[in-house]
This record gives sequence, structure tokens and C-alpha cells, in this order.
Amino acid sequence: NALGVAQRANEVRNELLSRVSREMKAPVRNIEEDLHSLLENIDGENEETVSKIILQTQRLRRMIDNMVDMSEFSQGVLSFETSDIHLGHLLDSIYQALKPVADEKELTLDYAYDLNGFDYACEDEYRLRQVFMNVLSNAITFSENGKRISCKINMEAYQGDKALMKAVIVDEGIGMEETFARNVYRPFEKEGRKTGVYGIGLGLTVASHIIEQKEGRIWIDSKPHEGTIVSFIIPIQISETCMKKRDKVSDYLTKMTKKTDFSHLRGLVVAEDEVVRQMAGIRLQKIGVVVEHAINRQQAVNMVAESKEGYYDILFVHMGLPLKGAILALREIHMLDRVDVHEMPIVAMDVNPFLEDIQNAGEAEIDYQWVEPYKTGELKKILYKEFYPERYREIYEKKGFRVVK
Repeated sequence: NALGVAQRANEVRNELLSRVSREMKAPVRNIEEDLHSLLENIDGENEETVSKIILQTQRLRRMIDNMVDMSEFSQGVLSFETSDIHLGHLLDSIYQALKPVADEKELTLDYAYDLNGFDYACEDEYRLRQVFMNVLSNAITFSENGKRISCKINMEAYQGDKALMKAVIVDEGIGMEETFARNVYRPFEKEGRKTGVYGIGLGLTVASHIIEQKEGRIWIDSKPHEGTIVSFIIPIQISETCMKKRDKVSDYLTKMTKKTDFSHLRGLVVAEDEVVRQMAGIRLQKIGVVVEHAINRQQAVNMVAESKEGYYDILFVHMGLPLKGAILALREIHMLDRVDVHEMPIVAMDVNPFLEDIQNAGEAEIDYQWVEPYKTGELKKILYKEFYPERYREIYEKKGFRVVK
């Protein structure tokens, strides 16, 4: 009987949530549109007042959208509508929407992305926007005035016509208690130590549902009073237009890298697996790079520490060192008291984007991935991009890409 009562109460709650939120969507959207029209015809103090009202209305609209989606989640009918979209334009628009909200709290919003040539995708623009808006809005909400928020996004080749969109959002906010962090994805959960904040505790719930539906992953690292790091990975369907364009660039890059001299570079390969060391060494030496080897974490740290500044140009680390050892090696190298270790590019060999420890790999500041069968062509593109950036940029611009980074 108790179970039956609870189930009926849950059904009533879901029905109420669905009906009320859907009925509220249209009038709130109309109010926002009317306010934008009003803003075009006023100036001075009134302009600032209307702008603030628009921000509040947008917050309310996002809460209503999240409520509608929660009702869909509960019924198992979350919908996706895909179309060809320009990822750069989408990410730019997200920044433009959130910049005024950050400015309102005098927050520095450090926002950057690298699409790596994957400009066009066949995806649901609304759902992608929703994920970023929800996560970044949370970071803004739980950050004190004058703090900094960092959002770094990059795209990497994955499988066939798919790429991985990786995002790391770091804030200097209040952080989370461990007990709360365990339940952070549950609906209506809010960090209780900060009062008077906007929202009803659905932002991360909705974002995590969308990411999981897309077969991605989201994870959070947070400590009280030390801020929060939210990281997520989403497989993105690349549009045919982008793939054809990218293939042309890839062919041209292959042609250009054949003429490039890499003999002035020295690389350090760190791998316990002798086969991996030999494979990487052969590929590097074949294109002229001087190679040295380290068989474990401590040897790698010692070799870098004992070398003169600028001795090594690039570091290759096998992520099967095992993984924790590889991460520790990179962290210890980054902690050395010298400038060159912060500028030295890191190439991870065989990192799995869905490993449980991937957040540690992100913290290790890995710049590139080079995976089996360790193709020389892919290696050349990495070196060309890193050590001949102007030529690399020029190639993409000639093919019609808008180069952001």
C-alpha cells in the first residue's frame, strides 16, 4: 500500500511538473522578446534596468526548460533534433550569452576553444547549448564576486565520422562537501552552504542526462572553499561537409609535412613497455628527431631535471606506464623549478578517453594524443602543428577554415 501511494504521488508530481513548466514556457519567451524590443528604443539608466530584467528572465527561462526536460527524462522520452550546425558559432553564442551574467558579478570568464578542424557537426544545437549553459551558469552562481572561471573546450578525432568534444570548467567558488558531491546529479539537489542563489537544483541533473544519452561522460572534482572542476566528454557526429573539407586539409598537410625538417628537435620517450619504446623511437628517428628513452617515472623526472634548459623539445609518455605512474611523472616534471617544462608539449600515447582516471590526465596538461599503430603521418602533423604554427594556420585558412587557435 505504501509503495502504491508513493508511486501515485510520484506520478502526480511528474504530471504537475510537466504541465506547469510547459504552460510557463510561452509567456516567459514572449516577455523576453518584448524586453529585447523595448531595449532597442531606450537608452541611459532605463537601458541598464531593462538589461538586468532580461538577464533575470533568461534565468527563469532556463529553469523552466530544465523542468520540461526533467519531465521528459522521467517518462523516458527525451528528444533530440539534429541538423548541420557550426560549432564555433554555437560556442561563441554561449560566451556572448554568459558574459553579461559574469560581468554582473565582476567575474573573469576565461573562455577558449580549439575545434581542431571539426567546424561542422550534425547535432542537436539546443541540447549542446543546454549542457554548456547549465554547467557554466552553476559555476557563475556559486562563485563569489571578483573571482575567475575558466572554460577550455577542444575537439579530437575519435572513430570514423565522430569526434570527441572535451570541456573542462574550473571555478574558484565555494566548492562542495563530499556528502553533497555524491548526490550532485540528483534532481533538486543544491549546495546548502550558500543561500540566496538562483536555480532549483536541476542544471547538473539535466546536463548529465543529456551527456549520458549521447554516450558521453561527466565527472566532478570539488573541495569545500577550493572551487570545483566539472569535466565532460561528448561524442560528436561530424557533418559530411566538414569531413570532406577536413580530408582535403589532411591530404594537403601530409603533402606539406613531407618537406619539413624535424632534425633540430629532441624528444624524450617515457615507456616501460620495450616494444612501445622501440616503435616510438623508430618512428621519430625516421623523420629526423633525436630520441632519448626513459623506462620509468623516476628516470624520466631525473633526465629532465639534470638536463639543461631547453634540452628536450617534446615529451612522449605512454599512458600504460601504468596510468597513475604516467600522471605522476608529468606532474613531477611540471613542478620542476625551470621555465622550459611549462612550455614543453606533452604527447600522450594510447590514452583512453573513457578511462575513470581521465580527469587526472587532463590535470597533467596533455597537449596531443598519438595512438597505435603510431603512424608516422600523424606524428608529423603533431610536430608540424606545434613547431610550425604559422604554416599550420595558413593551410587551414587557405581551405576556408576560421582558425581560432
